[in-house]
Amino acid sequence: MGAFELVIGIADIHGHYPALDALLKGLQNEYRIFSDPEALKLRPGVHLVQLGDYIDRGKSNLKVLDACMKLAAANPENIDQLFGNHELMALSCLDDAKEAAGEHNPLQRYRRESVHGYNGGMSFIEEFSCVPRTAFDVYVHRMSREGDIGRWMRSLKPFSVVHLGRDKILFVHGGIPRDLRDKELLEQYMTHFVKHMEVATMEAGGPRRKYLNHPLMGDHSVFWDREIPESNGRNAVQIANALGVDYIVIGHTPQKDIANYEGRIFNIDVGMCPTYGAHEPVAIVFKPEGVFAFYVARGEELLAFSGRTQRMK
Repeated sequence: MGAFELVIGIADIHGHYPALDALLKGLQNEYRIFSDPEALKLRPGVHLVQLGDYIDRGKSNLKVLDACMKLAAANPENIDQLFGNHELMALSCLDDAKEAAGEHNPLQRYRRESVHGYNGGMSFIEEFSCVPRTAFDVYVHRMSREGDIGRWMRSLKPFSVVHLGRDKILFVHGGIPRDLRDKELLEQYMTHFVKHMEVATMEAGGPRRKYLNHPLMGDHSVFWDREIPESNGRNAVQIANALGVDYIVIGHTPQKDIANYEGRIFNIDVGMCPTYGAHEPVAIVFKPEGVFAFYVARGEELLAFSGRTQRMK
């Protein structure tokens, strides 16, 4: 764990590379986050967290993934990349993709019969080749455990906790279900998740069971939960305090601007992909003096002042 002076969170890109590119360039101009922009090498003192849903619905999924994998390789000590529900759906449907590859019309089969296909996955798979059968063959290979995308995707985390001075910031894709709103229970969840990911897929009951239908991954998990935004952040202070953190950052539920719940929880999914409205790209930025939204066009906007003692009252 490094001593960070700047912690940045970026949420759901959904295969829309122009948004990610604009954000990284804007953050570089505003904060000089990279020591080597071409290599995407973060400078010392900067920590970046990506909240998942890198793929699906957009038209430049592979460019997004290339950038994410490049970021991971260049910054092993100061980047956290999280699972989103769309990455889990893609992994859970690899058997469906293999079966579809042998069909006369694989795109129709996959769209009709896989949860990934009818939730935006077609735009991702179609990028692998203009020939549908070839696209599925290449997709299955690169998404396998031995493939470049598959290796990277299976390394993603369910959540991360980053320290900035005395403050602790919890980043998670969807939210924290009610049955995990306790510091020790959340730590136990991480232990169970790591063990679950180490189990061979067939031993776990197949990809659908391992990545989608297992209790650690299912509808009421950290990847899918929407209770915090749907309740408009009710009890935000109590939730953060119960988890022993100062701030919680979530994505998964799109809106036009960052949602600020009592200065303790922030939903930063602003629907940057055109499918969700092509809203202005934004990142959340934690600095010693406070919490800020960084909008590509509008610039920096204050979300909350710092001060652990004041917030805990």
